[in-house]
Parts: sequence; structure tokens; C-alpha cells
Amino acid sequence: MPGFVHLAVDVLPSYGDCAMMQAKHFVFGLGLFWLGLNGMPAQEAVPEVDPIPQDPKAFLEKDYQREMRAWAERSLLQAAQERWKTAPWAEEATALVKEAYKQYELEYADATQCLKALAPRFKALLDQGADDPLLCFLGALALYDERLNWRDAKEALKKARARSHELNAAGHCQLLTFVMEQPGCTGSESEELFNEAIRSVTDGSYGEDEVNVMIRQQMDLLEAVTPKDPNDVTRWQQAIADSAWPEWAKLTLEGAGEVKLAWMKRSSSWAREVNDDQWRGFAEHLKRGRDVLAKANRLRPDRPEAATKMITVCLGESVHLSELRAWFDRAVSAQFDYLPAYKALLWAYRPRWLGSHELMLAFGKACAETRRFETAVPSRLMVACADVVSEVKQPEAVFRHPIVKEAVSLMSRGYLDTAGTPPWTRAMRVSNATMCAWLAGDYPLAKEALTQAGPRLHRTTQNYLGAMLQHEKMLRADVAATLGEYGEAMRHAATPPPEATLEEMRKRLMAVDEKTLSPEALDYFKDGKDLFEFQEGLNKGDWVKITPRQHLSQFGAEGGNWEAENGDLVLTGQDERWVTLFFRVPTKDDLEMRGELVFDVPEDLEFSYGSCGFGPLLRWLPHGVGRSEGGVRFMTFIVKDRSAYTHAYGVSSDKSTRQQRLKLQAVNPFSVKMASQKISYDMNGKTMAQRFALSKMEVENEGGFVGFTAYNIPWGAKVRVKNIEVRKITAKALEPAVVTKPAESAVKRVQESLEAANENDRSIQWAILAAVLVGGFFILRLVKPSEG
Repeated sequence: MPGFVHLAVDVLPSYGDCAMMQAKHFVFGLGLFWLGLNGMPAQEAVPEVDPIPQDPKAFLEKDYQREMRAWAERSLLQAAQERWKTAPWAEEATALVKEAYKQYELEYADATQCLKALAPRFKALLDQGADDPLLCFLGALALYDERLNWRDAKEALKKARARSHELNAAGHCQLLTFVMEQPGCTGSESEELFNEAIRSVTDGSYGEDEVNVMIRQQMDLLEAVTPKDPNDVTRWQQAIADSAWPEWAKLTLEGAGEVKLAWMKRSSSWAREVNDDQWRGFAEHLKRGRDVLAKANRLRPDRPEAATKMITVCLGESVHLSELRAWFDRAVSAQFDYLPAYKALLWAYRPRWLGSHELMLAFGKACAETRRFETAVPSRLMVACADVVSEVKQPEAVFRHPIVKEAVSLMSRGYLDTAGTPPWTRAMRVSNATMCAWLAGDYPLAKEALTQAGPRLHRTTQNYLGAMLQHEKMLRADVAATLGEYGEAMRHAATPPPEATLEEMRKRLMAVDEKTLSPEALDYFKDGKDLFEFQEGLNKGDWVKITPRQHLSQFGAEGGNWEAENGDLVLTGQDERWVTLFFRVPTKDDLEMRGELVFDVPEDLEFSYGSCGFGPLLRWLPHGVGRSEGGVRFMTFIVKDRSAYTHAYGVSSDKSTRQQRLKLQAVNPFSVKMASQKISYDMNGKTMAQRFALSKMEVENEGGFVGFTAYNIPWGAKVRVKNIEVRKITAKALEPAVVTKPAESAVKRVQESLEAANENDRSIQWAILAAVLVGGFFILRLVKPSEG
């Protein structure tokens, strides 16, 4: 079992096991036990979960996508052909749009960048002056797919938006859905989208035989928008009730509206914060929803939508698990791979609602055991495991739990061996299988999958890894070390037995002869050595240097494209809202961190939002349910005119030190301190805060990780961190560093006298990292449930 990367446990610990785990594994893992995290308690009996119904005649997602393609060509392409019939590029435009729709039908899982290959053709056509709204819209999707950079699609999307009035209402909804995913939205797009959804019910967007497409698109649009006024939902329901659609369709949508109204009435607050009037309204709308959805299901039991919405009704009513599962079975009997049904049931199975972590894993196992690898159903085991990890923060422990360990390997092997999967979908599934096999400890299978996955894992997999505080470089290095690619001595050091003590692990590592190692193996060895020596160095009061190396295996990551270059840490922007990299050894010490920041944000590079930012972290902790990240961010923000300012804050940017203008230099030295419940820091030789109370920032956690966080770094921009050092503060007063010259910042940190740190034994209370399922793009992207 790998020593440098994972928490070396085979089963999820009981609460009583945590003390034993603390001393043994905190260096090698995330150190979460040491900080007070309790895992899910062991359960004597594995929950019984019935097999997933498999009707060989059941509708499948590919069947729906076939209907979607036919609808798009009739409802959207035919009208566009009339608009461009005299244009010199008409023939190529028709062929290209048909090819795009064909790709969407073929690659019926989203997040696959399936229009990437068509981007050059769309670009060439748009360069010829093609400006039809449908063509520009599909071109924007393809250009975005090519690099996942919204700037590439900006002009095409702008042209499509300018002529969107030429599209029917459903086509306009497609366009608005993608617009809402882009930076710069004003918020009015959601209201516009809802109005267009209402109009599309009766404007001829759908033919009489396209009711399935209409139902699915309307339900997904209802999920995509957040109406501020319940009357808007009522207006949508009335438009549907007044239409000529079949009764079952109208009842299905009316019921979906009632579920939306119920949760709007209740609010998203915790149950203890919901008042009596809200509870009454919640119950009334759920009852109405139950009545109409049950009737819709009786009229058309071959459709999955009404039964799926009933799962949410049952969750709100806290019914018995058997009824919850009965509605799920009805839904998947109608469409075996209707992923909204799986998503709804997994959510209801969370401990906060009606289930348990073990039940979630057992259900995921049942999904894998269907062996329907031509669909996304077996991968619901991956989703179930990831959902549990979001709550217990122990990826290896979850994926190696006795309930699912063998099933995870079965699922991964199944997707690797399944022939005939469309290429972009296969790339995503093979990449996900790599991650799952690795976390389950099936290293030979992980290596085989890595070979098929190619030089980079799929973006979907990278997102999963980030949500679990892992990253791709760690995965690749760990597989190589565990399988002996770094030599037998390194393999022996990296795979201690579960019962090994911390000292035994250390001896294994120190027995490795550095001179025998390849450059890659040597970096991995030094990463492990850093993890052992970090706390020792702090305890001596020394400055401890943190040296990023190629694998970054001494770091955990919450997203971001992080690299090591010549001992520097480099983040290349991807327009991600927030990303974090943290050193994997936690501490409760009062600390100072220092280093130098270099910003490379080109003048002509457009920001996604109003600014971008970067800064060091002290006492960082990941998100928990009802709780923001822990610790303090010492942020430097760059705005559109390239001026900069800095301030430090904890829970909220509103509760911070005073914002101060900052003149950026080629190299920007920083020093940040936290001790005696106060913080101080300086940038570029200037004091930015002095003895600012943590209580004003609402920071309560007394331990955490050191690291760095970034906000909205533009695609392709870079931030470099040089000469990273950390030390424990043991003196009696907290004073800002006095820096006379930036070049001398590394040696002029003196007189750090501190009051003794307030060491009490309060354990940190952990909660839940909410699972975020990213919606798709295009209406096909909006309609299609995500595989990941």
C-alpha cells in the first residue's frame, strides 16, 4: 500500500479507531485524523440492496439522443437552411451542422468535448462571413470544446446572440443555456431563459410526435433556472396546462413545478432554520406534486421522468426507504440509464436524509454489477464513492471499503474491455477507470488504464481528483513507485504493510540508496523525505524549505493546473473560480511562511470576472457542510487595469484586514504570520496588517495545512512561487517583519516574539463537502445527465 500519498487503511475506521490512526498515518495521508476528522463508523452488516431492474426492452439514453437529433434537424436545421440557402457557404454549413448533431447523438455522455474535431471547420466557415445564429452557436460550442477556453468562443457566441430572435423558442433556450455558463452574465439571462421555455411550449418548437424531447428539455430548463418569484413557476405551469400536449405530459411537468415550488417555499436553509409557515407550504406543494406525478406515471409507466421526480417528493416527505426504491425501480424500468434517477436516489441515500454511507456504497455496487458497460450505469459506483468521500474526506478508505473494493475493479475492468464505445466517451470512461483502479489499490489495472488513457487524464477525471484533494501527478508517480518502476527499494519503501508503525515506514524510506535512483524516482524519494522531516524541522524552530518537485506528491490539490519548475511552484490559469494546493502535513503550530510571488498576467488577456488573485494560506481546511474553508488567505488581487491590492481574510472576504493598494514588482516577497490568535503580514517590504485578530475573521479552526490558493487566474496566465519556507513561531510577541529591501527579505525576519500559542484540545468539527454535478452545454448538454 502506498506510503507517500495515501492514508494506509483498508476499511473505514470507527470513531474509536481514530486515535490509533493518528500517529501511524498522518504524514502519509492528508492528516485529517490528526486534525479531528471522524470517519464513518463501521457497520456490522452490509446493507441489502436489490439488483437494478434490467428490462431488455427498456428505453436507453442513446434512443433519446436519436430522437433529439431528429428533432434538432427538423426544428432548427431546416429553418436555418432557409435562412442561408443563397449563401456561398450554404452546402458546407448544412453538412457541418448535420455532423455536429451526429456527434451529439453518438457521444451521448456529456463532458466529452465531442465537437473538438469540428472546431477547425467551424472556424473556417465563420471566417468566410457565415453569421447565421444556429451556425454561430454550434461554432461557439466547437471552439470552446477545442481548448475549454471561453475566449475562443466569445465572438461566435456574440454573433449568435445578436440574431437569436431568428431562432424558435427552443433554439433560443439552447443558446441562453450556453450563455449562462460564460463569464459576464448579468443575471437577466435566467429570467429570459424561463420566459423562452414558456414560449417554446406553444410556439411550434416541438412537433406532436416530439413530446419526449419537449418533456425532457422543459424539465432540465426548470432545473437550470432559479426563479425569484413562485408566480413565475405558476405561470409556466399554467402555460403547460393550457396547451394541447397529452395529459400525462402536462401532469409530469405540473408535478415537476410543484416540487420546485415546494423547495422554494421551504428554502435551502437547515431544517432548524425553517419556520412553520415554510414547512406548511413545503408539505402542501409536495402533496400536490405526489398526486399529479403518481397519476402521470400511471398514464405512462414507460416514461422515467415522473417516477424520478417522485424520488425527490419521497425524500421531502421522509418516507420509508422501500417506497423511495420503488419509485427508482419504476424510473429505470422505463429507461435503464436515466441518470437523473440514479442521482436523485444517491442524494436521498445520504446520511443527512434517509440513508447511510454504507447504503450509498452498496447501491453503487449494485450499479456496477449490472455489467452494462455500454451505458453509464456501472459508473454510478464511482459517483457513489466520490459522494461519500465528499463527506468523510478519505478517498482511499472509501474506494477500498470491503463493500465496494472488488466492485470498483470490476467496473474499471469492464469499461476498459468494452468495445464499440464512441471515442470521446471511451476516453472519459477509461480515464475515470484509471482513477478508480488506483484508489481501489488495483495498481496493475491502473497502469493498464493509464496506458490507454494517454499522456493526460480527461478533464472530468481531473475534476473528480480535485474534489477528493488528489491530483494526476500524484496518481502517476504512485502507480510507478508501487509497481516497481522506480526500483525495488523504492517500491518497498512506498508500500508498507497496514500494521507498519511510523518509525518502520521511515526506516524503509531511509534504507533507499539515493545514488541508485533515476531522476523521477529521486524526486519521489525526496517528496517522501520532506513529509517526514517537515514537522521535525518546525519543532526545532528552523526555517523549513518546501521544494516543489515534478510529482508534487507532497502536496494535495483542490483543482488547478500546478507544476514544479526548478524548485518553483507554478500555477497556469484555467479560469477556475478557486483552486488550492496544500502541503500534506497538517500542523497546529503558530507559523510564519515566506517566499516570493511572480505574476505573469498579459495585458491583453481578458479576465473572466473583475479580478484574479493569488496568495498563501495558513491553517487551511477543506469545505465542510454548512462551513466554509478554514484558515486565512493572504490574497493579492489584480484588476482589469492591472493595478493590484491586497488584504487577508478567513471565512468571508467582507471580514478582512484593510484593503491596501500594492505596486507589483517583477518579484514580490511576502511574509505571513499567525500566532496567539492574530495575524500579521507584509508584501514587498510594506506592512499590510499587524496583530489583526482572527476572531474578527471568524476563523475558529486551530490547525490545518499551509498552502496557496488562487482565484480566477485567466487561461494561460501564470503565477510562480519561489523560495517557499515555513517556520514555527515560539517567541513572545507578534510583530511585522521589517524589510528594507526586497532582495533581503529572506534574511531580515527578526524579533518574532510571540505570546505562547493558545493550545487547547478542541477538535475540529468536520462536515460535508457538497457534491457539485456540472451541468452540460448546449441543450443536449443541458438535457444529457453527466457521467461524472
